[in-house]
Amino acid sequence: MQISIQNQTGLDAILSVKISPEDYAEVVKKAVTKYQKQMNLPGFRKGQIPFGVANKMVGKDVKREEIDKLLQKGIEDYLKENNVKLVLSPLSIYTAEDINWGDDAFEFLYDIGLKPDIKPDFAVLDSLSKYHVTATDKDIDLEVEDIRKRSGKMDRLDVVSDDPDSSVMIQFYELNEDGSRLEDGQKKMKVWMQSEMPESIKNLVLGKAKEEKITVDIFSIFSEKEIGDLFEIDNNTVKDLNKNFELDITAIYKISPADLDQALFDRYFTPGTITNVDEFKAEWVKVYEKHFDGIADELFFTDARKLLIENNKVEMPEAYIKKYILASHGKKDASEIKDFETEFVNFEEELNWVLLSDTIAESQQIEVSENDVINYTISLVLDEHHRNNIPLPDDKQIQEYAINYLQKEGNYSRTVATLRDSAVFKHIRSIAKPSIKEVTAVELTNIRNEYSKKHEHTHEHEQHNH
Repeated sequence: MQISIQNQTGLDAILSVKISPEDYAEVVKKAVTKYQKQMNLPGFRKGQIPFGVANKMVGKDVKREEIDKLLQKGIEDYLKENNVKLVLSPLSIYTAEDINWGDDAFEFLYDIGLKPDIKPDFAVLDSLSKYHVTATDKDIDLEVEDIRKRSGKMDRLDVVSDDPDSSVMIQFYELNEDGSRLEDGQKKMKVWMQSEMPESIKNLVLGKAKEEKITVDIFSIFSEKEIGDLFEIDNNTVKDLNKNFELDITAIYKISPADLDQALFDRYFTPGTITNVDEFKAEWVKVYEKHFDGIADELFFTDARKLLIENNKVEMPEAYIKKYILASHGKKDASEIKDFETEFVNFEEELNWVLLSDTIAESQQIEVSENDVINYTISLVLDEHHRNNIPLPDDKQIQEYAINYLQKEGNYSRTVATLRDSAVFKHIRSIAKPSIKEVTAVELTNIRNEYSKKHEHTHEHEQHNH
């Protein structure tokens, strides 16, 4: 097998793989022989079919399969042995239909994009700010009240009252014109605290009893946008809804806040370590500020990523990238893709970051093992159970939950990327010297929402392009 890099222009090149009979004859013969022993053919005993007959029947397909295996392994070995690094996988210039599998010798050509040499400049990170929230007494008092409500006792009520601390659970059903429930119609369970309930709903349910049913024109109590948000459907679907809906009052309850006692302290912290309200509040300051530090870290990473990309632009294999985008769309010409140039710029920017983070990961010897992935996923399972006060299963069940999750399409690779990005960010954070900007919790939440809107806009644009 002869493999070489040809026609290199900048970082764009062609990978040539030449295969001769000496490379594949023996493995093809073994594979055909295996089929020969398994074949059933009238006029022959099983396993006694002559090799020539078997080869005539399956030889070309076997040859194609075995050569494909040789190609994959040969290219992988060549790149590794010659320390050739690519930005993404090779793109075959040929199609299987182009190949005459009756020939003896073959040449397979691939478009490749060579990886640029990157020397990240981290000095630009020092121009950034990192947000920090310092908890106030008012913040902690509100947090403690919320903790008491979340940990409180639920008292069932018979009638909807105007008590601001009471809650109502309502089930919505779309109806036919005759008033019966529409099969496969829209339905939704919604819980409102009385203090947060829309006036239009409050006017309907106030004084009504549990299990009481109300029929209403949904468009008379909600705007189209509110209906879309309630049922999580788009505007066109909203317009197609039947107007009449049934509202079932399925539950009415009120949470009596838990006492600030030892039982509550032990529920949130190691039993016996917190013994009074002042200690509880002091410890909750740490929890509160750690939560917002996590948000601040996310925003800092977003800013750092953007700044590193802008200040570490590298040469790219542009011809290869354009062909890669075309291949991902199954197209042959850029004119067939709407906003191709915008997509190209976005793709190149994302690839720029991938290459930068790869370089950081390599320089810091960041590796993510299978155990890292499983342990991280187990921690997510445990957090979910703690957060929702669900009894913990045994260790074997927790591991099974984690493994089942990771076996679903894309979850393993996404988790690896998350862990690697986290390690890359940890390194970036360790060498950056941003100024600290004090903000309130409300301000930081608003800032995060603004970041999210920008991200959603970019994501929608990318989804539109793809």
